[in-house]
Amino acid sequence: MTTRDTWSDGLSPDEILVRAGRIGWMVHAVVVGLAALGLNALDMPRIAIGLATTGIPLSLVIAAIMFRGFNLRAYFVLTGLAGVMWGALALAVAPSGLGEATLFVTLVIGGTAAAAIAIQFPRPWLVATSLAPALSGLTIAHLLPGTPLGLSIAPMVLIYGLLLALLARYMREIFNANLRLTAQLSDQVDALGRAVEERDRAMAVKQRLLRHTGHDMRQALHAVKFVLHFLRDQRLS
Repeated sequence: MTTRDTWSDGLSPDEILVRAGRIGWMVHAVVVGLAALGLNALDMPRIAIGLATTGIPLSLVIAAIMFRGFNLRAYFVLTGLAGVMWGALALAVAPSGLGEATLFVTLVIGGTAAAAIAIQFPRPWLVATSLAPALSGLTIAHLLPGTPLGLSIAPMVLIYGLLLALLARYMREIFNANLRLTAQLSDQVDALGRAVEERDRAMAVKQRLLRHTGHDMRQALHAVKFVLHFLRDQRLS
């Protein structure tokens, strides 16, 4: 693995996805459990409660595959299934005519969508896989008869989904920019290391030259000194 396909701390996109997802999907299981309790308190249809309850083991399975070794294909299938489950949950709740139940599911799915963006931005197409069916089901649920403010909330859901997609894109661009900066920094560090090595070699050559030159100069000075002494002795004699 090279520096160019890793994050600044040496992690690949999938490794970042795994590190965030391990905790994120366990938290998601707790949120789904609370949603199931809330729907049960509102006397929602059994299918709605069943869909919400099914999300608990599904979230735990997704977290488990991240602990045991990440499989991108399995993750793709399971997160897509989670999105379908949330979309089906919204459609199961809407016919009850209880507006607060649909709004409650909207809140839960909205929070889940934000978590999905935070977790899955290294692979933006995973965001679309999990969010598209969920937001589609939620939009249709608000357009069904008997849903208060449905005509106002449905467009908001679509806008929210668009904003999430743009957020995933921008986070990915930041991710790629970090990779490029990391690669450039690595190249500069390598270049600096080579420059230091060349400087050390040049200094070593210079020191050897000075040692040899100094030795030769001392020999020449000794010879001149010897000649001067010889001439002086000849002159005296």
